[in-house]
Amino acid sequence: MKRIILIPMCIAIILAFPANALADERADSSPIAITVVVPALEEISQPQPVPPAIRPQLYPVSVWETRENGRREIIRVYELGENENPDHIRRESFERDGFRFELAEITRRPMPVYSTRDHVETITVNTQTSDLDTVIRLLSSTLEFMSDDSYFGVLALDISSIQIESDGTTTSNHTATRTREFPHLSSADTSLVPRTVTENGRTYNLANVDWRTQGSTAVDYRQIPTTFTAVATYTRTATRVATIGYTTTAVYRGSLSRIATGRTEFTAQFIGIPIVTPVLGTAQSPEEQAYEVEDAISAEAEPEEASEPQPMSIEIGHFSFTGLNIGNTGIIGHNRGRTNGFFFFVRSLQKGDILMLDADGIVRRYAVSRTFIIDETDFDPLMQFGDNRLTLITCVEYVQSQRRVAVAMEII
Repeated sequence: MKRIILIPMCIAIILAFPANALADERADSSPIAITVVVPALEEISQPQPVPPAIRPQLYPVSVWETRENGRREIIRVYELGENENPDHIRRESFERDGFRFELAEITRRPMPVYSTRDHVETITVNTQTSDLDTVIRLLSSTLEFMSDDSYFGVLALDISSIQIESDGTTTSNHTATRTREFPHLSSADTSLVPRTVTENGRTYNLANVDWRTQGSTAVDYRQIPTTFTAVATYTRTATRVATIGYTTTAVYRGSLSRIATGRTEFTAQFIGIPIVTPVLGTAQSPEEQAYEVEDAISAEAEPEEASEPQPMSIEIGHFSFTGLNIGNTGIIGHNRGRTNGFFFFVRSLQKGDILMLDADGIVRRYAVSRTFIIDETDFDPLMQFGDNRLTLITCVEYVQSQRRVAVAMEII
């Protein structure tokens, strides 16, 4: 078991975090002794926390890498369906080609899905004529249609599909009339007029006779009719058959389409951080060699830190506005240097590693849940979240404007 003993805290300014963010000296001047124990996983003898349930494996549909001005990024794109949980997207850091890639952000974009299908719609209309040309003019050449499952499209009339059927007939009786004239009759005597006439095989009976004078002569200075014209009206009872109407059916054909948002695109952006590989010797332990490399980095890669007016020397700091043994306990410290690199182990923490915090005689155990990178002005990880957790903050190699964070949840 690896044990790292941290001396009683003396609060000072570290990097870009403001001095007033760290704890002030306690009123009773009694220091708080904090011990962080980081056991190797294979050496843990006590019962382990219940491992999280195995989450479904999601695979990206595309992966690519960008390199610009020494900055490296790896982009993973996932397409998830309605029943897939974006929390299952892999967020763990990974190493490649001398860089350690940390998750920066995950963006979400709904993806419209277009689907089409052929459709045939039959309509029925009533008309008073069976003339095809007239019926075609009565029908619309196109038809807008929406199905019950939200497919929509414009269908076209199939003229060859038009069918016209009679709705039936009605029968009624009526009087058919014909008129005949019989001129040059010697008197207005109806016996001179035929009683029936025949037309197209149908017999009409005499119903009425009107007389007109055709010629006359003067007798004793009076005009006496001499010839007459009979205007005879003939009738018969006839039956009339009439069509009630026509039912016309026509078919419209075309394609329907629908837009849905059943899938969502998630883009995970990983930022590459260079990995410094020390040259190991035989006379030093790996920890001493790592500290030696860190001293070189501090002196060469980041000389400006040496000019800070109040550098943190050999202490760690507790954020006074965070909890201690309850709530979110925030602690900050250096991760390199032979004498003050107490948080060197934070760089290699992985999910599931066990941490033990001993403060004011109260010992609590924590399991690392995640590690990530933040800007130097980002204090969100130090907020209270309604649970007991330990938040460790330290530097990011070569990047002065960022901080490395490890969050561990209390093991009950």
